[in-house]
Amino acid sequence: MDETGPDTTRREGVRADHYATQHGLSVGAVRKRIERGQLEAYKGEGGRWYVLGPMPVDTTRQDTRQDGGQDATRLVAPTAQAQIALLNELVAPYVATIAAQAEELGQVKAERDAALAMLQSQATARVPWWRRLFDRGKP
Repeated sequence: MDETGPDTTRREGVRADHYATQHGLSVGAVRKRIERGQLEAYKGEGGRWYVLGPMPVDTTRQDTRQDGGQDATRLVAPTAQAQIALLNELVAPYVATIAAQAEELGQVKAERDAALAMLQSQATARVPWWRRLFDRGKP
């Protein structure tokens, strides 16, 4: 990152705002990456930042683009795509098990809530004093 002044020898860079648009990022995100040294860039005439070279692929980044990242597969190498497919196959049974358990948990919670509601309604029901007195010994 060269912040000493305009560099007239380097003209192959892309303006930071254009780079951000091309890669589905905000201008602020590009500037932060320049500050962190993740992108090679220089400051040109007029104080504009110019980004050099391609952006490194960051697989940990969450996709925040509005297009839903439909072109994200072109950023992943074919070997990585094969590994992802294998991992998806390995994880699929666990995902199905978790989904079934979540559904069962929902049913159990519904039954619990119904039982609590019934107990609360019984607890708040008023019983006459004479009923409590005479029904003590009865099962």
